[in-house]
Amino acid sequence: MQKLVASLSKYGAFFPFLYALAAGLYPIVYYYSKNFTLVATWRHLGYFALIYIGIPFLCLLIAQQLIKKGVFGKYGKYVLPFINLSFFFVLILLTMKGILLKKLSVGLICLAALMVFFLYKHFKKWVLLQLLLAGVSLVWLVPQLVNYASISEDWKKQPDAIASTVLKSKPNIYFIQPDGYVNFSELRQGAYGIDPSTFQNYLTAQNFVHYPNTHSNYPSTLTSNSATFMMKHHYYEGKEYFKEMPRTREVIVSDNTVLEVLKNNGYQTNLLIELPYFMLSRPQMGYDFCNFSYTEVSPIGTGLGKPRDVLPVLQDLLNKESQRPQFYFIEVFAPGHIRGAKSLSKGKEKEKEIWLEDLDAANERLTGLIDAINSKDPNALIIMLADHGGFVGLDYTAQYQTKTQERDIIYSMFSANLSIKWPQEAPTELAPYFKSNVNVFRVLFSHLANDPVLLENLQPDTSYVPMREQPGVDENGIYEYIDDSGGIVFKKVRGF
Repeated sequence: MQKLVASLSKYGAFFPFLYALAAGLYPIVYYYSKNFTLVATWRHLGYFALIYIGIPFLCLLIAQQLIKKGVFGKYGKYVLPFINLSFFFVLILLTMKGILLKKLSVGLICLAALMVFFLYKHFKKWVLLQLLLAGVSLVWLVPQLVNYASISEDWKKQPDAIASTVLKSKPNIYFIQPDGYVNFSELRQGAYGIDPSTFQNYLTAQNFVHYPNTHSNYPSTLTSNSATFMMKHHYYEGKEYFKEMPRTREVIVSDNTVLEVLKNNGYQTNLLIELPYFMLSRPQMGYDFCNFSYTEVSPIGTGLGKPRDVLPVLQDLLNKESQRPQFYFIEVFAPGHIRGAKSLSKGKEKEKEIWLEDLDAANERLTGLIDAINSKDPNALIIMLADHGGFVGLDYTAQYQTKTQERDIIYSMFSANLSIKWPQEAPTELAPYFKSNVNVFRVLFSHLANDPVLLENLQPDTSYVPMREQPGVDENGIYEYIDDSGGIVFKKVRGF
């Protein structure tokens, strides 16, 4: 560090570097403390260092040279402070919104100009305050670093040798996941109370078998899918300390037991997603093909937005001949769930109305995908399984962490639609095993391998929520909401 300071001083760059550091360090640390699981890579660190410190430093360094040449005249003394404050405000905006909002950015730059003009004499104090803010934020970030380093991976270990299972039947497998699509049996009752016969009858006509009353094991896409693809319960092993469970994207996209079984049996794997949500933390791509590349994924943001139509991509793939059996994971981000935050909610009745409109859109997209598959691959195994429920009946999704024992609300969170089109006659003896997401692939592999022994290690068909500082909850921790028989309970299984 002393050599760096000496070098910067030698070239007259120490103060530009200090101002750049002050402008960018707090936004960096703030973003990391709020979204650590998304940016825990060296690539992200390099991005933030370049955008948040490197670019401001370059601008400040150039400005310093122009000041020395008298380009700005009597206003030269204001230039470096102005650049510092402008970057500070705009980078905070970028950090909070994930994108640059032009009009708001211009307004913040104008605010920076006014502040510098009237408070120029106190600018050194402002730089000190910026650095102090970064220091305080580090206090919140350090515990996350410690917790992240101590995360256990033991939950991924299988109780048997299912990863080396030899499949005797190898149909092309299409795993279609409509986000938040509640089971048909639940749509007819509870918080929903609608008749889904039109789409259900369409599926029946396409030889799908519907499995009623199935539910997810966790209430979010990442926590549910990580258990589904690993075929194991994690019980939030990554600790609820984080905004989201760590390393779930790595489990879903990079390496999981389902992919291991398929690859060991010669399958080519394809990931078709409408949005790059699974790719935000830049996990190593474990699929042979994905319709998104990492050059299309912003290092900062939510990974949400306008969905990309995956039907043309699927049709192109279906038209290609391959000697290998194919596996497709197709994520459809509809109907989804009601709005996540209280500040965004339009109230439970309006949220239900919007969700039902999204349900119609989901049915249309699903129909297009299924028709395309059936036209080119009539002997395929097609699994339509949702990741969780739609949360209709609540005002906003985050209410799932408020204790309730109301059956309809709990099932609105967890109910998951499961319908399967079998290549041949449906194995009716397997129906009792299809209760929750965590066991779906183990049951499928048992059938395809003709190995009933795999069914001896099914996971409990239970569902869980994290509870922190909620009324009626004595201790923070992970609580069981749905027991192995589908009943409503409230039982602590793990603390944090």
